[in-house]
Amino acid sequence: MDTILARAAENAEPGLVAAGVYARGQRVQDIRIEEAGAWSRKEGRVVWIGLYVRFKRMGWL
Repeated sequence: MDTILARAAENAEPGLVAAGVYARGQRVQDIRIEEAGAWSRKEGRVVWIGLYVRFKRMGWL
């Protein structure tokens, strides 16, 4: 969990931890969020976007 929090803090987009492309169940590469749309239209590719949301304010933690 500490690694996820560190990556979220480094990222320019609030709440965005990472984005990546997968093919045949294997991670192909990390991508910038701006590239997600183009990658999602490629045959056989799946885009994963990891988000970090703090629920403390909502009383969930």
